[in-house]
Amino acid sequence: MILIILLLLFQIIVFEIPNWEECNAAGRSIETLSNINGCSHDYPFYYRCPFQVLDDGWKAFDSDEEFARLILRCGDAFRISSVNEGFAVCPSYPEKVIVPKGIGDDYLRISATFRDGSRFPVLSYYHKSTKSSIMRCGQPLIGPTNRRCKEDENILKSLLTVNRGAIIDTRAKQIAQNARSKDWCSFS
Repeated sequence: MILIILLLLFQIIVFEIPNWEECNAAGRSIETLSNINGCSHDYPFYYRCPFQVLDDGWKAFDSDEEFARLILRCGDAFRISSVNEGFAVCPSYPEKVIVPKGIGDDYLRISATFRDGSRFPVLSYYHKSTKSSIMRCGQPLIGPTNRRCKEDENILKSLLTVNRGAIIDTRAKQIAQNARSKDWCSFS
């Protein structure tokens, strides 16, 4: 028996199956699995690992331990904040983040309302010998009224006072140039 499957991208898969019963069972299985209602029946939820897992990957990295180690390298410039406990401020950030030391959690919450995806500035990389850092955040939501956020600007100013720095705008070129022409990039 031959089972022919036509895929959405115009691909054709041909199976040669020895008898009618097995061909019919394979066809029913494919039909059932291609019309699943709800994600609980998707592959990751019903797959059972055929071997014993020796290491739990979820415990391979302890963020508290890593953050504590990183804070030792940063000296007095940064601190660990639990402002995102329960992912209350930003759903795409971890519960604990590293932020500039002089900035309170209230400033971070307000800054999050001004940033795309509520992604306020957090530390991504720190170079110990030059005391340079790379922070990341969502793009500012200035809107048509050219809205500004003093708390957000204070966070960025606090970074620039530690060491001379640069703000790298990864938005589309036209949007970044528009922001620069309206003087949103200067801190006075």
